Amino acid sequence: MKYWLLSTLVGGMCLVNVCHSWNDVQDYGGTDLRVRVIGARAVVRGLNPYTIRETEDLDPALRDPDQRGLSRCTYPPTLLFLYSPLSALTYPKQRAIWAALEWFAFVGSVFLLGGCLHSKPSRYCFCISAIGLVGGSWFWRLHVERGQYYIFIVLLISLGMRLLLTTRHNIVAGCVWGIAVCLRPTSVFFLLPWLLDFRRKTGLAAVVTAIVTAAFATGMGKAEYWQDFLKLSSDWEMSLLGGAVEQTNEVVKEVRPTDGYVTATLPGFASNLTFLTLFASLRSSFDGRLDPVAVSRIGKVVWLIALSLICVLHHRNAKQQFASVEKRLLLGICLMLVTDYFLPIRIEYADVLFLLPMALLTPVLMQKENRFIAVLGIFAMLINAAPLASVPFNVAAVTAIVRSAVVGFILVRFTILPPATMDSAAEPFSE
Repeated sequence: MKYWLLSTLVGGMCLVNVCHSWNDVQDYGGTDLRVRVIGARAVVRGLNPYTIRETEDLDPALRDPDQRGLSRCTYPPTLLFLYSPLSALTYPKQRAIWAALEWFAFVGSVFLLGGCLHSKPSRYCFCISAIGLVGGSWFWRLHVERGQYYIFIVLLISLGMRLLLTTRHNIVAGCVWGIAVCLRPTSVFFLLPWLLDFRRKTGLAAVVTAIVTAAFATGMGKAEYWQDFLKLSSDWEMSLLGGAVEQTNEVVKEVRPTDGYVTATLPGFASNLTFLTLFASLRSSFDGRLDPVAVSRIGKVVWLIALSLICVLHHRNAKQQFASVEKRLLLGICLMLVTDYFLPIRIEYADVLFLLPMALLTPVLMQKENRFIAVLGIFAMLINAAPLASVPFNVAAVTAIVRSAVVGFILVRFTILPPATMDSAAEPFSE
């Protein structure tokens, strides 16, 4: 009976978010989706999506009312091509379709990741946690409201994990991961364990798929798009390090017609725990005398040191007989998610990526000796379920930071722990 009650509770939490999403689609703009739709439309029309400027005669379908200077299209050309098949539809129709696809991707990810667990207790605990703590969370609602794409990365990686852990289709798993890398380049760090010394065929299949897909996207567009994408990303980094975004397009402040985009956005998002956020908090202490270029280079060095330490500690504590697929998956996920904290900005809707380590660590956290850590993780996720709209923004931001810090700690801790601790899990994965 208690299992039915718990299932009903978490199902209700998730259902509340479904209702919220339905209202958000009608009332809020999906500001991040708007940028990708504009970028996809530009690519289809043969225009450079990274250099579009607001002019009097600009097509309303290509307007971004939320732009305040630099272009907000900081997405690779390969991701824009994902949105191109629907680009001819009016924006309200795309808004509803992509919101539905995000929810389907969430359900599909939970199904795939749950299937990686062979015991019913582990599978039940993961599904309950995923549906209640993530599906019923504020950051997942924000993900759908903004129209973000992180859940599609989760879905692709989850599919590859399911293929790798339950079938012999290792090459197919690598191909799926290669597509994920094309959509989100930082996912390439997930492949490192597979390229260095473990099942290289899987890693090579991912790399080849990524290269072929990127080449296809380049052939459909223009090679200069990649150069402009990298330049725009660098410009954003320097702007954020400098303390402000350059105002180069004042005319966008005027209200101009679009094809149905609503400019209102849901309040309450938080940029959390990035290297640049730390720098911004210290900048005032140095009276703005810290050089942005130097700070950027320092951040890259710290990032390389962090990834190197994780790899070294992982391999030092992993004897050959314990070099399981699950541990390599956890290492790859850890490298990928740690990299996120060194990007120019990280919004809390990216926390949906925590579904990946949640599945791998569920059997470990079910052990008696790890229950305190499990409770800590649950608490960090549940405080997000508080009525954040009724508290000040800075308080809501703290809850996002706490969640991100706690989950990051748990992920790194179990990635670098001696393998015996993980292998003693109550319910192991497949061989």
